[in-house]
Amino acid sequence: MNPIDNTIKFVLSITDENVNFFAYKSQSIKNKQSKIYIA
Repeated sequence: MNPIDNTIKFVLSITDENVNFFAYKSQSIKNKQSKIYIA
């Protein structure tokens, strides 16, 4: 299991074991820097 997966689930309070985060990227949305998580 990807270590970042557990961290994201903890921060977002996701308890479903079927949700797996495997990548993220930074992107500018409405002139604000945001992180996009891909699950």
